[in-house]
Amino acid sequence: SVLRGEEIIITYRGKPRAKLIPLKEKKINKNSKKELFGIWKDNKKIKNVNEYIKKIRKGRFNAC
Repeated sequence: SVLRGEEIIITYRGKPRAKLIPLKEKKINKNSKKELFGIWKDNKKIKNVNEYIKKIRKGRFNAC
């Protein structure tokens, strides 16, 4: 399985067409000064993106 680091060949009518390979995970530097990412990096309306995300996610996972 790809989860174990193996490659998987996908065939169509017996001929190889694609290969699934495991992704190499990037190490995330938690001390990085770049806190903003993706669509948030140029958003001038939101000063603290981390707090904004916490606010909109609040209660989302406590539905039990």
